[in-house]
Amino acid sequence: MFKVRIKRKYTRLLTSVLLFMLAGFLYTLSESEPPLEIPVEDFDIIQYKPTGEIDFGRLGKALNTFSKYHDLIYQKSQGWYKLFYTYDFESQMIDQSLFPWLHTNSVRMRKSFKGNGIVMSVSDNYTEFALSTLSMIRVVHKCNLPVEIFYIGDKDLSESSRRRLLKIKNTKLFDLTKIFDNDIIQLYGWDSKPFALLASSFRNAMIIDADTVFLQSPSLLFKDPQFILHRALFFQDRKVYMLDYAGKLWIETILQDDLSETAKNYDILNWKSLHQQESGVVLIDKKLRLPGLLAACTLNMGQVKNTTYDHVHGDKETFWLGFEAVGANYTFNSIGAGVLGLLEHEEEFNGQPFLDRYQVCNVQILHATPTNGPIWMNGGIAQDKYNTSNHNILSATHFVNEPGEWQFSSKIKNRACLLTQHIPALLPEDILANIQKSGAVWREVVDNF
Repeated sequence: MFKVRIKRKYTRLLTSVLLFMLAGFLYTLSESEPPLEIPVEDFDIIQYKPTGEIDFGRLGKALNTFSKYHDLIYQKSQGWYKLFYTYDFESQMIDQSLFPWLHTNSVRMRKSFKGNGIVMSVSDNYTEFALSTLSMIRVVHKCNLPVEIFYIGDKDLSESSRRRLLKIKNTKLFDLTKIFDNDIIQLYGWDSKPFALLASSFRNAMIIDADTVFLQSPSLLFKDPQFILHRALFFQDRKVYMLDYAGKLWIETILQDDLSETAKNYDILNWKSLHQQESGVVLIDKKLRLPGLLAACTLNMGQVKNTTYDHVHGDKETFWLGFEAVGANYTFNSIGAGVLGLLEHEEEFNGQPFLDRYQVCNVQILHATPTNGPIWMNGGIAQDKYNTSNHNILSATHFVNEPGEWQFSSKIKNRACLLTQHIPALLPEDILANIQKSGAVWREVVDNF
């Protein structure tokens, strides 16, 4: 009898708990507001179609308004509502004008991203570079991050090039023309980079150029405090002074009142440099920063990019511009661009005593982070990537980062010297060793290509 009473007691308790939970659930549903209502004036802004003669002021406003409602729809789709309401209709409604080339709605896409990985956009012309870079990552740095390579149809990357790239372990290839509507976005070259980043399956995606060379494991960047805090990490380009009133005006037209306080101090917006971003490595958490990436894609698509490329050099400025347009959080690596090479001490100028200055010269641009020091460079490992027949790799003992004065060679393409009044640092022994190992890997790839 006693046992029966205990069972009845707990049965009543369990029933009460279940009824309470059901009541709470029903109350939540009664308070919900699906489908989402978008005010007519905001919906009209989002419906701007970036075709024909582009109104960049309207485009910037449309991207910013889209971002607000995309984030709201995504947040709602994560709650109780997802059990009975997908919000696919609302997402498609705000996607249809700005992003008609998407293969699925933006909210569903955002939910699909998982894991960390490396992304590349490769054509036949850069297959040798890509093979070298990926081989260095696997052999020198023992990094097994998955790699996804994208190309623009069969004419862009031949079957023989694809077979070679697939020999790299844990690598997959994808044709962007089968993922997005290329009749709309009209990809042909470097414009494919943000689309490759978007198409990748990774949540934390790092897109790298084919000629990017890592001096340490790329996996370290996923742990970088700057990326962990902001979920999007960009790198600074060399500060090269040149006036560009039209470019500055165009940027301000897109961003209007949405320009962040940080961006207002950028050199490119204060006539101190022609460039702001170097896109040899771009790192984005797409689950948290998707609207910014979609905005970057927009600046590289169809007729939009014709004007974009009139004002900025290729894709690189479009990443931070896209993030600014939608108000997404991001950061630039706090250390400016630099160079690694041999140390030269300048004591005279035209035969006259001169203030002591030091310079380091090379064709590669070096990037160092506060946490890891020198971590990657662009331009390949060869002494001259445009002439690799002699198999010579770059010579380097020192490195230096901005501030300083850049001087460019008139004899060697892309060769630049950074002049400073502080003594450049010696390259750490492990970095020097990795350069030699990378050179050996590169020579093997070149010999077998």
